[in-house]
Amino acid sequence: MNLDGNIASAYTYADSDNNTGMLSGGKATPLAASLDDIGPSNAYAISAWWSPSETGIIPTISAGWGLNTHDDDDDTN
Repeated sequence: MNLDGNIASAYTYADSDNNTGMLSGGKATPLAASLDDIGPSNAYAISAWWSPSETGIIPTISAGWGLNTHDDDDDTN
């Protein structure tokens, strides 16, 4: 039996402290507008899938995980 699979990962760094509105492009609510001062954001993700090369009773299996952190040094928002 041949097995097929793959894994992927991603990382993103975004910073709203430079007044470009990178993290809150739309200001639909006051809460969204308050995100302009949230500071740097780090986002991490990983996903994987596995599948037998011949279909049968064994299904394809996939999983993913993600985490987003913010460093708001002034804690005003």
